[in-house]
Order: sequence, then structure tokens, then C-alpha cells
Amino acid sequence: MDVLFEVLLRLPASLLCRLHLVCRSWRSLTSDPVFATAHASRHRPLLSGYHIGSHGCEVRVVDLSGNVVERIPVKPDPIGYCNTQLNLVCVSEVASHRISRSTLVNIATGEVAT
Repeated sequence: MDVLFEVLLRLPASLLCRLHLVCRSWRSLTSDPVFATAHASRHRPLLSGYHIGSHGCEVRVVDLSGNVVERIPVKPDPIGYCNTQLNLVCVSEVASHRISRSTLVNIATGEVAT
């Protein structure tokens, strides 16, 4: 059961909802408040946004309560757009109606690549 607990902790909540129906022991485990708390601490729901301020541009990682949990400085600035998918944010500098440079930010790790 300890191994199953650790394996299920690593899965996203959407998949756990389906696995909840596998058997009674899995339903019991995934419904346990201890499991729910442990899972929530590992899988913080995060949102990201692109902020252009007087001190430059940054990707702000925000939890669902609205708290900024991380600020990741990025270039290009100040004119750009932001596209997100999963844990990745792509910030692009637009010049003369064309993308001139893009930066990819992994909000889970904080890595920035141009």
C-alpha cells in the first residue's frame, strides 16, 4: 500500500478521478484526507501571466488564491505576447508585425531558454 500511495501521489488529479473506480481499496486510498492533503501539496494548481512593468518584464506564477508564488524575469520587452501550454510559457517579442525573438519559460522549474 505504501508503494501504491507513492505512485498515485505522482499522478494528476484528472487521472485519479478515473482510477478511483478501479477497486474499493483504490477508492478508499484516493478518498482518504491524508492522501488528498499529500496530493494537493505536490500538485499546486498554478496559473501564469506575463507582466510588463517599470522594472522590465516577468512571468508571474500565481496560485489559485491569487498569491504570486514566483516571479521569473524574461526578455523580450516591452512589446510581446504570451502563449501557455501545460507548464510552459512562450513570451515573444513582436517587431514590425513579426515575431523577432521568443523566450520559453518552464514555470515548474524556472528555467528560461531563448
